[in-house]
Amino acid sequence: MHKIPSIPSVYDVLWSYEDKNLFLFTTQKAANELFETIFLNSFGLKPIRLFPYTITETKSGFSEAQKDRVLSLSPLKYQKDNHA
Repeated sequence: MHKIPSIPSVYDVLWSYEDKNLFLFTTQKAANELFETIFLNSFGLKPIRLFPYTITETKSGFSEAQKDRVLSLSPLKYQKDNHA
């Protein structure tokens, strides 16, 4: 019998009702999508996935100019220097 490496399934939900924040921590894409569907069907609200860009737009308190600057950034590719 072949051994199949286990994939951890971690699900945590933190709902700060007073702060109007809901956080879902999961390692599974399917769990995230299911949670979004259940939350939408239960409360009529669609959760917003937080990434650096959505945090900048919704939670940062940045000015419009600062938001524009962050949103215009592009990722950098890092490469290990083998000559060091």
